[in-house]
Amino acid sequence: MFCEAWHNRGTALSILGRHEEAIASYDQALKFKPDYDEAWYDRGNVLYHLGCYEEAIVCFDKVLKIKPDSHLAWNNKGYLLLKKYSNDGKVAIFEKALEISLSLHNSYNQDFSREDFKLYEEALSNFNKALELKPDFELSWANQGCSLYYLGRYEEALASCNKALELKPNDYVACFNKSFVLIKLRRYQEAITSLNEGLKIKRDNHIAWYNKARIYALIGNSKRAIKSLKTAIKLNFEESRNLAKTDPDFNTIRENKKFKFLIE
Repeated sequence: MFCEAWHNRGTALSILGRHEEAIASYDQALKFKPDYDEAWYDRGNVLYHLGCYEEAIVCFDKVLKIKPDSHLAWNNKGYLLLKKYSNDGKVAIFEKALEISLSLHNSYNQDFSREDFKLYEEALSNFNKALELKPDFELSWANQGCSLYYLGRYEEALASCNKALELKPNDYVACFNKSFVLIKLRRYQEAITSLNEGLKIKRDNHIAWYNKARIYALIGNSKRAIKSLKTAIKLNFEESRNLAKTDPDFNTIRENKKFKFLIE
């Protein structure tokens, strides 16, 4: 009874954004019931929001010892492994699964260490386990695609993206990030189609507009490249403009007067 009351208090505090107090309440619940998997799970989620990834992973490991069939814990642990990697400043990913940041395309030729690949493999193993337990969980499919992307297994990553979209067709994030995989596979027209599908839902996503500009530049359509880049810069001036200044994908239009005007 007491453990549930403390747990409920923690949940209410978490909703209010009072994360430190929420953790203290979950700790009280766990004093009464150390194997209370729901309290460990919710504690892990709060720690994630605070950016305490290592501590959050410990919480999800606790859940999995108590409840090995928790697909949510397997998924969240895997995602946090990717977040931990991004927190080290090597590759940036956004809060939602598989939303890969603009900086990623500048890391295509980066040499990853053996430890990096081991981390991706471990994350992938977690997502695979989550999907064994719940095959229709679109978030795990999306996360699986992210791990496969970083491992260079692009065809498999594309299949995972497609599965996520099959389960949740209106997921604009999955649409946008499917395009990253397609760009890597040099399937540019399909990448544009995927971006356009996402933009039907989320018109103000500067990442999508920036990537459309990149693709159009790569295929030699300077007019559409500049138009798309103009929209990206309008939505996010600093990031889009600064990236375009050095992005090699724009080399084909770098001497274009309209392009120069946008980035100067």
